[in-house]
Amino acid sequence: MPQEVENHWISHSGEIRLFRWINTIIEDSNGQSAYLITVGTDITQQRQMENSLRRSRDFHRLLARVSEAMAHDTEENQLLQHVCTLTLQYTDCKLTWIIRPNEEGWFQVLAAAGDVGYVKGIRISTSADLPEGNGPVGRTWRTQRPVFDIQLSQDSSMNPWKDRIEHFEMKRTTTIPLLRSGNVWAIFAISHGEETNFDEELQALLSELADNIGYGLDRLDLAKQERQISQFNDILLNNLTAGVNVMRYPERVIEKINPRMLEIYGANSEAELVGHAVREFYPDTATYELVGSFSKKVLVDGKGMLRDVPYRRLDGSIIYVDLSGQQIDNLSGTQRIIWTHVEVTERHQNEIRIRKLNAQKTLLLDNTVAAIDLVRYPERVITEVNQRFLDMMGYDNPEEVIGHPTSVVYPNDEENERMAQLSQTVLTQGQGEMRDLIVFTHDGQQLYVDISGKRIDDDPHHPTIIWTSVDVTERHELTVQLEHAALFDSLTGLPNRRYLEEYMGQAIARADLNTTRLALIMMDLDGFKAVNDTHGHDQGDLVLQIISKRLQQSLHPTDFIARLGGDEFVLLVENTTHMDQIMSKLFKVENSVSVPISLQNKVSVKVGISAGVCFYPFKKIAIPNDLLHYADQALYESKAHKLDRRQFWKVITDAQLDY
Repeated sequence: MPQEVENHWISHSGEIRLFRWINTIIEDSNGQSAYLITVGTDITQQRQMENSLRRSRDFHRLLARVSEAMAHDTEENQLLQHVCTLTLQYTDCKLTWIIRPNEEGWFQVLAAAGDVGYVKGIRISTSADLPEGNGPVGRTWRTQRPVFDIQLSQDSSMNPWKDRIEHFEMKRTTTIPLLRSGNVWAIFAISHGEETNFDEELQALLSELADNIGYGLDRLDLAKQERQISQFNDILLNNLTAGVNVMRYPERVIEKINPRMLEIYGANSEAELVGHAVREFYPDTATYELVGSFSKKVLVDGKGMLRDVPYRRLDGSIIYVDLSGQQIDNLSGTQRIIWTHVEVTERHQNEIRIRKLNAQKTLLLDNTVAAIDLVRYPERVITEVNQRFLDMMGYDNPEEVIGHPTSVVYPNDEENERMAQLSQTVLTQGQGEMRDLIVFTHDGQQLYVDISGKRIDDDPHHPTIIWTSVDVTERHELTVQLEHAALFDSLTGLPNRRYLEEYMGQAIARADLNTTRLALIMMDLDGFKAVNDTHGHDQGDLVLQIISKRLQQSLHPTDFIARLGGDEFVLLVENTTHMDQIMSKLFKVENSVSVPISLQNKVSVKVGISAGVCFYPFKKIAIPNDLLHYADQALYESKAHKLDRRQFWKVITDAQLDY
């Protein structure tokens, strides 16, 4: 009875190889053991291919899960911890950690998963002058380039952490820079407890993962900026009566003003007010201390009003203002109050002015960060706009829009109808808002805005709504890019694994509902590795892009083609009735792929194809991913018989799966 065993051998060159041995005992005519026949097969490359395929699949699942986290996580620490946990889950690493230097240049742990005791209390510096700054983390920070596959026990730069490495049995590590707004912001480290090699494919996947993390951090920054702008705009609108300024505490320094502030205090330019301590504008110490005490109350209560406060203008004259303030949420760690100033020196004249402002313009500030327009109903005619509205919509002066219907801004029928419904809500309930409304500028450019409206009851028969719009086109485009990146391959533009899995589930549901069949074909390119090795990965990427376009052109528009990664592609064909249909498509694919490809260096290369086919319905399929599993199994069998096969594909059937 033959016996089979696997073990490792060391070649003359010192390379470790994996062999499978089959031992057979030959007996003589008396039934006694006569001699032993041993046959050995080198399966090193086969096992490496199996491990590489498994690792590639796991990393593409990881990339999909990280993209999901970026689309949903709203907090920085939440996203970073998600990344560490998911990386640990989908790879064979022992520890994942993200670190960032403090002001003194010593790295602090932001998130970690796995054997986190390794990083507890660890000291790593950004400085090349310190031993703790010459490890892979410090080098990655300074060069802004990844450091792959450091063998910890053999690298002398790891001496400061030698005891820690031995205690936690760490073998290899990789460090990758995480970019934020285009600059290195933190380091992503992956540590292994086994002698794992980071080959070029794995390095590319890790780099792609780091790029995705940086993209997610930029999305968080953009969302935070939008919240700050929206909040600042809302506070301006809610408190506006006349002059407005923003003051920083405890320094009591003026940071921002509006044009009316210049008029009230007799200033010719912002430089005469902005950046100045407020003390110089009070006529005496008592008033300065009174408003100071009131400011502390506003910072505690959130808002407040103080009447008839004396101020000194720049020409030395004294005026009186009604002062109201509202605290701005502590988004950046600095306390601020937005102050509204209404001059009441000539009370009677200002009462007339205030009544007029309360009718239509109490929420209108010319230089606010939001675009504002007033619309009269039911005519839906624009009666007033601010400068930001003109700038955003591309008009030179108010006369180009005032007196015109709102259709000049919302010419699209669908968006016009959405605005009509929102207008009715505001007229009925007093206020309302909408996200991602499409508007068109004067020159026809399309923008996305977040819009909110509030009704002014100045005329019950012709009410006015104040509309506030914030340009969120960049946010919308970023969201679309994130959604696209989560579903499509960045190199070829084809659907990726995540999109395939979603589509596959839908296709199976349609097949069950309509009692039809579908076929899933997994393909990879024969000879592609040689192209990469000989001509480089840039030329290999060009080949993949050309092949992807050929596949799309050779198939029917209803066929679904996706790239799993590397040189693996998947074709899903619905409503198929016979293998002849699939054979026809396979021959088209083969003819398309086999056409020689001219590279940039004017060298011509040619690749082949291997395929595995699995049909559905199929008694062994319990979940949609089983289709991939069995098609992959068929592909493996096809490649295993590449030299003696009749055709480049292998079909796996119920009968074949019964063994």
